[in-house]
Amino acid sequence: MEIRTETEIEAGVARVWAVLADFARYPDWNPFITSVSGALEPGAPLGVTLGLPSGQALRFAPTLSRLEPGAALGWALVKWHPRFLSLHHFFQLRPAGETRTRLTHGADLTGLFVKLAAPTLTQAARAAVAMNLALKERVERAG
Repeated sequence: MEIRTETEIEAGVARVWAVLADFARYPDWNPFITSVSGALEPGAPLGVTLGLPSGQALRFAPTLSRLEPGAALGWALVKWHPRFLSLHHFFQLRPAGETRTRLTHGADLTGLFVKLAAPTLTQAARAAVAMNLALKERVERAG
């Protein structure tokens, strides 16, 4: 299963990256990824809490799998074995003109448990859109 969301933000990539990479401030603005703990270093273990529209909180411990400052950020989680559940959550930033950034935010999920998690994944997709809008508002307001 793939989740893909996109938005354009009226700010340069560096400003968007500064907010996206500041894990400590996520609780201040992010309705979906309500906390991230851990170092912003490739291979670092993270603690992530997701807030779903239902009010449910999901906590998990992925590894920072992708770090390209100013361009991409992602984490991965394998639960028990890749055949059961594998998750890759990512953010990509691309210039969309001199003062605009296109954010692509998504996740790739594979494994036997993906079908069982379908209702939760639908909520996660909605929450990802809410996060994109909150990021857009935070960056543009700070500009």
